[in-house]
Formats: sequence, C-alpha cells, structure tokens
Amino acid sequence: LIAAFISVNTFAQRFNWSASAGYPAIANSYLGAVGLTTDAQGNVYKFDYANLDQVCQGDTIERVSGGSNLFVYKFNQNGELIWGKAFGAGAGGGLVVPLNLEIGSDNNLYALVHITSNNIVTEDSTFQANSPSNVILSINQNGMLNWVKSAEFSCPAGFLLEIANDRIYYQAGPTLIKSMEFDQSPGTSYSIYFDPGTAV
Repeated sequence: LIAAFISVNTFAQRFNWSASAGYPAIANSYLGAVGLTTDAQGNVYKFDYANLDQVCQGDTIERVSGGSNLFVYKFNQNGELIWGKAFGAGAGGGLVVPLNLEIGSDNNLYALVHITSNNIVTEDSTFQANSPSNVILSINQNGMLNWVKSAEFSCPAGFLLEIANDRIYYQAGPTLIKSMEFDQSPGTSYSIYFDPGTAV
C-alpha cells in the first residue's frame, strides 16, 4: 500500500502557477481563455471576451466600449499579472470576438478577432475597421495597439493566423491564405483548393 501511494505521488502533475480572470464573483468570461501564447522572455499572454469589466489578481480591467470587449492579459514567468487591456467595438458597442493569438519575432502580439463594428477602440485611441470582418491587431509589449488590418474575410470560425519566417499568414477567404510583413507590407497570396473526391 505504501509503495502504491509513493508511485501515485511520483506521477502527480505539478503546476508552477495558475491565474484566473473574469467577472467579479463569477467564474470567468464567456469562454474562458480562448488563446494563449508566450514570448522569448517567458511571459504568457492570454485573451478572452466579455461584456462586463474583468478582474484578475485584484486588478479591474474596465471595458472601453459597450457590447463585448476583447480582454488581453500579460503574465510574467511567475504568473504575476503585468497588465490587462480591453479592446472594444466603438460607439454603439458590438462584438470583438477572439479567434487566435500569436507572438512575432518582433515581440509584438498579433490577435485575430472577428468584429461587428467599424472601429476598434482602446483606452486612448480609435482605429478604423470594416464590419463585419476578421481583423488582425498588432499589440506592443506594453499592451498598446500598433495597428489594425482587415483580413478581408468575415467568418467568426475563420481562425487561421500563423507567424513563421518573420511573416504573418492569415486566412483571407474560404480557400485563400495571404501573408504580410510585420509592418503590413503585402506578401504572397496562396490559394488552397481542397478536392473531397481525392482526399485521403
């Protein structure tokens, strides 16, 4: 019996840290953590969305517009919150739905979101966007929005965003993948054709 107990204990999982963010006195936001990524320094970024202010480790992150806001959090290697930021859908509200989250080799965060508004707003700026549409947000290490770019595709299930070879690859249509530089310079477009008759 003692040997069995030691064996079970030996294989028990260990966590370095855990964190939660959500409504005050409620478990979490709509879907919990939707995306998660890390940078070269070991910082952890997560995002979710909600229509109320969020609380994380005692800090309140206030919405910046009506409707559902995107909430992005940055934690250090020890799980301590460095910052939390909200990104809203502009005057009149709307939705900012998180789809995918990546970190670039330039140490900026890239978030793919679906919006139902013509603006993305932060606590101190407003960026034009097309609605409804999927857009890419470039967010710096301090949580400030660098730029907003339309993915030229409107699909809340179109979550393809990938960083590779110092480029951003994203879904721009049902069978179209585009790429761009971190400064939004255009790159190569790839058309993908899927033939169900020849698929294995």
